[in-house]
Amino acid sequence: MEDPLIMIPMELNIYIVEDDRFYGNLVRRVLIANGHHNIELYESGEECLKNLHNSPDIIILDHNLGHLNGMDVLKKIMSHNPNIYVIYLSSQEKLSIASESLLFGAFEYLEVGCRL
Repeated sequence: MEDPLIMIPMELNIYIVEDDRFYGNLVRRVLIANGHHNIELYESGEECLKNLHNSPDIIILDHNLGHLNGMDVLKKIMSHNPNIYVIYLSSQEKLSIASESLLFGAFEYLEVGCRL
């Protein structure tokens, strides 16, 4: 049986939804360094939702987005297309946010940030 990771095409359509331009560009640079080039960076959930018609394969979604938080955006993404892989990012250490994001359809939850 083939390894499913080997079968992932490199020309994925990837959205990054991050209201902090520095972190959004950091994620973009990491993806580009790993061979991905079809990347759109959105600074609000509303921008992302307006562009779902472009059929993203993966959405990297921040929890804290301002007016429309990441959980609300996640629910709308899943109602539009439950086959989109959403990687949910949060600096929150609350287990409830992790479990809620997975419950509402996120493929993965990652706690981000640094502790000093």
